[in-house]
Amino acid sequence: CPSPAGSVTLSAQSQVVTPVLQISPDPVCAGEDVTVRVTNSGSDSASSLFNWLLPSGDTVVTAVPQLLLQDVTAVHAGSYRVQVVEGVCRSVNSNTETLEVNPVPAPPVLTSNQPVCEGGSLQLVATFTSGAQYFWGGPSGFQSFVFNPVRPAVNPADGGEYFAYISLNGCQSDTAT
Repeated sequence: CPSPAGSVTLSAQSQVVTPVLQISPDPVCAGEDVTVRVTNSGSDSASSLFNWLLPSGDTVVTAVPQLLLQDVTAVHAGSYRVQVVEGVCRSVNSNTETLEVNPVPAPPVLTSNQPVCEGGSLQLVATFTSGAQYFWGGPSGFQSFVFNPVRPAVNPADGGEYFAYISLNGCQSDTAT
């Protein structure tokens, strides 16, 4: 006994565009905010979901084409990817972008040869941090960018508070006095 003829209606979704990933800023200093985002059009619609693949191996799902990482630490460093989901269809994984998180250096410990007599030389000394750039400031517009500067022929107007900070891998320490 023959069965009645049946029909099937096929509804095919368009292929999901492969997302292009960007991290900004990168590299970054610990404590700053970072945005990981999809930069190409066509990889998001009102119904899109974004599966963010994190360096930890975890996945975070958002309804927007960006992921905000606040107050980043070394835990956030590593490779990121994203996959776009539209209905039952998924894109292939995006390009991999790697986030570099640099530590903020400790402020230098400062000393000097004070007290100094008028006409003498003030020797400013900071603890050494390999690869760091040094920035010094003080009274009467004093500025120096050397590790342990000397201020020659001081006078009473040169008295007061001197300060310094360092920069390492683009990250600035707190100011020391």
